[in-house]
Amino acid sequence: MNANIILNSFTSTLVPGNVEYTVLLPLGYDKTSEPLPLLLNMHGGGLDRNYLAEPETRAMYEKLWAEGALPPMVVACYSARGGWHLNYRDESEKWEDFAFEFMQFIQKTYNTNPAQTHNYLTGISMGAMGSLRLTLKYPNRFGAVAAMEGVINPVLNYDDLQPRNYGMQHNGSPEVQGPRWGWPVDKDYYHANNHANIAQNNAAAIREHTPKIYLECGDHDYYNAHDGAEFLHRILWDNRIEHEYRLLHDCDHVGSSLAWRVEEAHRWLGRAAKKLINPRALAEPTAAQQDYINLAYRGLVTTQPSEEEKLSLHDEAAILAHRRGIPDFLAKYADLPLDGVFRKSE
Repeated sequence: MNANIILNSFTSTLVPGNVEYTVLLPLGYDKTSEPLPLLLNMHGGGLDRNYLAEPETRAMYEKLWAEGALPPMVVACYSARGGWHLNYRDESEKWEDFAFEFMQFIQKTYNTNPAQTHNYLTGISMGAMGSLRLTLKYPNRFGAVAAMEGVINPVLNYDDLQPRNYGMQHNGSPEVQGPRWGWPVDKDYYHANNHANIAQNNAAAIREHTPKIYLECGDHDYYNAHDGAEFLHRILWDNRIEHEYRLLHDCDHVGSSLAWRVEEAHRWLGRAAKKLINPRALAEPTAAQQDYINLAYRGLVTTQPSEEEKLSLHDEAAILAHRRGIPDFLAKYADLPLDGVFRKSE
């Protein structure tokens, strides 16, 4: 039995003309029941809302729902044309603002939950750029983002951008590039919308609201998107913004790898969503288990633990036991941005 798919259009004053969209509803969807999470799937360049309606994409969601790897949620995709999911500098098209208007429409029409913990983003290429930009700018609005192979610029300063990283964003004609970025490029506007700058300038808010971030790219990407992925990863790392980063060997921007990469990103998203929807406290170790761990960290253990003291590394209680057992000089740094070693000084 297939999930229900809806094709329709939406009118907005933020972008010209009607915007077509696709909604995928999980099996058993009931508009009158408890509101479901919402996943906005932002399509890549050259694609449109039909990306979500493709048999392969639809089959993946049905498979993950059937397995329980992805919680039931409303999935939506709208046709963003070639707008890079960006608010144009000349304000002729406001795709970033449109994303929020569209999500509100979906919430009212399909009864989705507006809470941060229940709203997620994903996308490939251009869609990854849009989903990441939204999450980094508005970290209090999204619980998780799974961004794949975004053509992100590996710079903080526009003047440092090299031709190998133009990625069709900054080598267009004045007629194409001017409305989006200005002609010549408005550097202040560029820096306000460049992923690395946003992450660095908004780091405190991102750490406060802790959206889950998944960032990946192939190391043979023909747009050299791996340059930007690695750069953004290091910006996130330096600012202690928690994220999962994957540089995938021998993968390009298109090709057969995309099928398993998109599925793996959604499996990650499913794990993140489950924790956000139903947060659970860590299990407590027993007194005997904690005592043994404490002695082990002080170098006072000479024998294997007894059955009463044994604690498997696969047990969730091991997290608390080890965090409580490690020396204070190490424990106080565990979750803080640090100078030195792998992190840059301010």
